[in-house]
Amino acid sequence: PALMSMKSMKLQGKFKIFSLSFLGAENVTFDLERIHHQLEVKDENRKVIVSLYPPRYKDSPNRFRISQVMCSQSFSSGFHYWEVITKDSSGWAVGIADRKIGSGERLGRTELSWCVEWTNGQLSAWHRNQKTPLKEGRPLRVGVFLNLSDKNLSFYSLAKEETHLHTFEINILEPMYPAFWMYGLDDNGSLSINHIKKE
Repeated sequence: PALMSMKSMKLQGKFKIFSLSFLGAENVTFDLERIHHQLEVKDENRKVIVSLYPPRYKDSPNRFRISQVMCSQSFSSGFHYWEVITKDSSGWAVGIADRKIGSGERLGRTELSWCVEWTNGQLSAWHRNQKTPLKEGRPLRVGVFLNLSDKNLSFYSLAKEETHLHTFEINILEPMYPAFWMYGLDDNGSLSINHIKKE
């Protein structure tokens, strides 16, 4: 199968993204019940922005009290890939979390959340509140490859060539949701899910 052939395509021990058609590309969308009240979604729930005049969301005990948002879709098996356009945000985190992440818990600081983060001119990977500095510069577009069959989560910077940023080894029993954090609520930054046309 095409997805299995992706497992054997490695470059220097890391996965190399040759074609999105191999990866089970996902067009994920933001969840309006798991979004901070000062964030607003646009473009068919694929873009999130800091807004001075956000809509009035209905009350929800699951609504984040920090500048964070999750997607509606979850994954518990197989291969999944999505892309995030990060160039319009001065600070951000892109990753995954379980549904039970608390409304005040930041991505990458809990047992069941992992992320790559750009803040204060530094790229880093986070899990269980442990920071791993990364040497690469600021990614303008990030590819996320969740391989639940082999129990790993990989991040790539996508430019003219794909650059591997970091891989986590994960061992999970709960469904995982794409999740995002935005640095501060005082500018007009945005993150967008890159719509992928499946072949």
